[in-house]
Amino acid sequence: MDLKPLIHALIAPLAQALVDFLSGSWWAEREHTQAECRYIAAFAGGKRERIP
Repeated sequence: MDLKPLIHALIAPLAQALVDFLSGSWWAEREHTQAECRYIAAFAGGKRERIP
């Protein structure tokens, strides 16, 4: 049985809580994600696997 999805499901909320604690805002992470999506759309043809 592959445990990677379960491990990810446990670690992801902890990582987000850490970012929230350090930045003081969940919105900082959301803004980063939106900027990454705009970059992918503009420079990688909309494909995440094409980014360096």
